[in-house]
Amino acid sequence: MKLDKLFLTSGAAILTGIMAMMPVTQEQESHSHHAHSMTAGHFELCANACADCAVQCASCFNHCAALVAYGKKSHVDSMRICNDCEVVCNASATLSARRSPLAVNICEACIVSCQKCVEACGKFPDDAHMMSCTKSCQDCIAACKAMIETEGKSK
Repeated sequence: MKLDKLFLTSGAAILTGIMAMMPVTQEQESHSHHAHSMTAGHFELCANACADCAVQCASCFNHCAALVAYGKKSHVDSMRICNDCEVVCNASATLSARRSPLAVNICEACIVSCQKCVEACGKFPDDAHMMSCTKSCQDCIAACKAMIETEGKSK
């Protein structure tokens, strides 16, 4: 076993042991389970939509880069926006999947980056690749908004 995997495994085991020793009141457990069940589905849907969008944006970046390489300079802006959007969507997917307290904040940024990506890619309605990215960004926006709305109600 590699040394880094050993440390990760040992660290996880130690953390699990510490958490198991911490007392949890019945009220905390009941509240935690209720809050989890209310928002878990929205977090998961958001994480999946963000992950899909990140993949689409990465692919669209590559598509735009190839077009720019062939001299189509009109794709420079969409290439850059797709690259940035992919980074933000990846972060949103990660934080939503782990139900981070920062998930709402990063998803607000994700909505902004996806809107910019929709605007940039939407300038090329005859390009199926660009329209696929646009659709994925629109789905991501909807999932982020739903998660934010649900998370805001649960607090």
